Amino acid sequence: MYKWFCVNKLSLNIAKTNYILFGRYTHQQDIANIINNVTIQRVQATNFLGVLIDESLNWKNHINMVKSKLSKVASVIYKVSHCIDHSRMRTLYCSLLLPHLMYCCEIWGNTHVTNIQCIILIQKRVIRLIHGANRWDHTNNLFYEYRILKFNDIVELKTILFMFDAYHNVLPYDLQFVRENIIYERSSNIGYSTWLSY
Repeated sequence: MYKWFCVNKLSLNIAKTNYILFGRYTHQQDIANIINNVTIQRVQATNFLGVLIDESLNWKNHINMVKSKLSKVASVIYKVSHCIDHSRMRTLYCSLLLPHLMYCCEIWGNTHVTNIQCIILIQKRVIRLIHGANRWDHTNNLFYEYRILKFNDIVELKTILFMFDAYHNVLPYDLQFVRENIIYERSSNIGYSTWLSY
């Protein structure tokens, strides 16, 4: 591997390099990876462009990281909730909390609903803070009033936009599926397209 990098005039920061094994059988023995006499460390989760990818691909590590960031933002919004009006609170929500919810959520947000329940609860708590509602008030009307999407709706929207770009071949080359390897199946009973790749 080291020779290949040298021949192709590429550099590899070995100090930041690690490897991860995906799948159910991750308890198996580590693979001896040595590059230029330096042993590459095996990790259970690694950060790739701001997304924590774990070996079981259940996204719990990334969700916990997002939960921590959202909790800090929620505490900031709570502290200023007595000083500013609702419109400015909504602006704070859109600038401080929404980017964490939207970043790559089409990847990690499609996990099991129990994994993202903590994210949903924090979003509801912040919506109640923006409106000045009580702790146990329903949030459906509040989301509608402030024209804010629920987290599940954000995930669905971003997933649909991704599939729209894939259908129209406007994704980056590495993400775009080869057209011959995609089966497009229109389902009449549910009203949307199902994509199957083989």
